[in-house]
Amino acid sequence: MESNEYHEKALASLCRICGQRCVRWPASQKKNGTEKYKHSSAIHNTFNININNDIPALHPQFLCLSCVAALGKPTRRPVIGWSEHDSNCTACRMMQESTRKRRLKPAKVAARRRREREDDERQAKAIEAACDILLEATSSSTHTPNKKLQRLATNVVKDLMDDDDIVELPTGGPKYVLKKVVKPRIPSHQASARTVRSRTHGLQQHINMISSNKKDDEEAAIHQLAALLKGKSTAELKELLHSEGLLKIRIPAGHELKLKAQMGWTWNEMRKLKSWLKAYKVQMVCEGQSRQMKADLVGDCVSSDLVPFLFKEKDEHVTKLAPIVFIPNLEDHIMKTLDELERLDHLVWDGIPAEQIWIKIGGDKGGGTTKFYYQIVNVSKNNSKFNTTAFCVYAADETVANMHTALDQYVTQISNLQHSEWRGKKIVLWLSGDYEILRKLLGLQGAAATCPCILCLQDKHNLASKQPAQQRTLEMIKNDFDTVESNNYTSQSKRENHSVSHRPFFDIPLDKVRTCLPPSLHISLGLWGKFYQNLERDITELGELIADIEPSCSSSAAFDKHIKHKQSVLKEIHRLEEKSEEKYQEATELESTN
Repeated sequence: MESNEYHEKALASLCRICGQRCVRWPASQKKNGTEKYKHSSAIHNTFNININNDIPALHPQFLCLSCVAALGKPTRRPVIGWSEHDSNCTACRMMQESTRKRRLKPAKVAARRRREREDDERQAKAIEAACDILLEATSSSTHTPNKKLQRLATNVVKDLMDDDDIVELPTGGPKYVLKKVVKPRIPSHQASARTVRSRTHGLQQHINMISSNKKDDEEAAIHQLAALLKGKSTAELKELLHSEGLLKIRIPAGHELKLKAQMGWTWNEMRKLKSWLKAYKVQMVCEGQSRQMKADLVGDCVSSDLVPFLFKEKDEHVTKLAPIVFIPNLEDHIMKTLDELERLDHLVWDGIPAEQIWIKIGGDKGGGTTKFYYQIVNVSKNNSKFNTTAFCVYAADETVANMHTALDQYVTQISNLQHSEWRGKKIVLWLSGDYEILRKLLGLQGAAATCPCILCLQDKHNLASKQPAQQRTLEMIKNDFDTVESNNYTSQSKRENHSVSHRPFFDIPLDKVRTCLPPSLHISLGLWGKFYQNLERDITELGELIADIEPSCSSSAAFDKHIKHKQSVLKEIHRLEEKSEEKYQEATELESTN
């Protein structure tokens, strides 16, 4: 196997495409080729080769004139496949074939040897004359430059650096190192990018050479470069980095999308932020790249639209367009989520039969939007927000009419999921949410109805009774709704049919319904709020009673009689107010159902 030095010279002499020699080496560096990077696009179009992926230690750097002439034209020129430097190295083999000479005749061999002897004699005489000039120049006391000595030094140095740009000279102590540095004709800030790159490479070689006695000692070079920068003041370094455009912070596309989502900003607001950050040398990726990344992440699994929803204004309901965001194919989305959880090894069966997959379907109203979601129960933290996927969100109230507008598209998909399997495991759906969401999903009236419980048929006047009540079932609700529908949805028919007002949204059995209890803080706040309202009302009524005392009530008996009369009147007023509120809720339920 040839040496690494021979391999590097071969790469600097051969054509990248055909492998023929395109640089005369080593006696002359005259080129009959051109650098390949000048024709990168033409090479890709003609030979289907992307030279930007080339490895400097594996691929040559030049093109021969024949391959340059073939660029952009139909050609059948062979393309060489380059291999790593080993015993069968392509570059070394092609170099040997190009330098292999034919066998000369004996007479020509003798003539060549005679010429070589004559050259050696002439060189010896030239060296002897040069030594005489050198001795004469060094023995002279004058400091005037000797042109002959300069020419001699130039020829000696050029001869030493014929093959390499760096030459080491033994001195009996530390070695002297000669490095070829061409005096620049123009400063770097006026030079071309190619010239600047060449000078940068030479400067890197110089730093590596003076910072360590080892070859390619990056740690020592970095330390030497840091010492060079420390010699500058902080202000000078900042000015240097700013002027050359090196002091920049770049925000990746994914982080920009996260910022936009968390802040709820529009693309126009992101453009304003981008313009402001640019003044502080903070760069964000272009908007097109961010939009493309968003499209790749979301794909076609999420859709949005403006849909007419019902809104209550004063004492009437009006229809307005409101935004809705939803997942059109819920079945496919759930199956992909299960596949991803299995790939991450997050699926568990803690208290769940091994042949079942449990999924919770639920909803909630808050922040001006109504959200419906699903959760995979077969994970360690199934109530975590990271395990909650909202499949339908709209900016309107959770009335029955609005829920039909949003959820009717999922009736068939939910039914298909109930009868489907995932990798041989049966999918079991559960219904979850607060009381308001669950009773509307199950087709029941509100808390003031005759049978307010969603799980049993207990009458509201007997809720405190300890007697067991008959349990509701999904079939009971459907049968009761058929009766209510046949009676034109009258209030009496709803009371007589266990407070059923409309058909259930999904065919999920009631034994798969789980209510979400409100947290203790909400309960405490509600109780204290009620207590404060009642206390405020009683104090107000007491003040009214005292203010309305007639002057004739001078005795204690007359005063007690007057107070009892006022109390009875107030109780009657409260009773009528509660009855009016109950009728109002029934009317509201009837309007939302129709």
